[in-house]
Amino acid sequence: MKVDFSKPILNLDGSPLEMDGKVLTLSSVATNALLMTVQDQPDGKRPDPDEAVKKYALAMDIHNAKGPINLDAEEAVLLKRLIVNIYGPLVVGRAYEMIEGKPARGKRPQAETS
Repeated sequence: MKVDFSKPILNLDGSPLEMDGKVLTLSSVATNALLMTVQDQPDGKRPDPDEAVKKYALAMDIHNAKGPINLDAEEAVLLKRLIVNIYGPLVVGRAYEMIEGKPARGKRPQAETS
């Protein structure tokens, strides 16, 4: 799947989300998640060195991208698993939408007023 990591993470109102005075992009979210030391293995152990190098290489590809890049299914799953470990629902939802290329869910119908 083709993903444009330069796009900003948006607030609920559609305006760009800022952190520390800078617009938060999918690139910064993804690279932070990939480079964070988190015990994200099911058994609670840290990833092996090959896994760490794989994360580093993907982070560098995302950081150095001059346009959209292709992610395979395994990379998309890895990114989503890591992003949810360090960010809240707004960033996670927006990141998932950009990685998957579709809304996280449909619009909820408005309640009728009487």
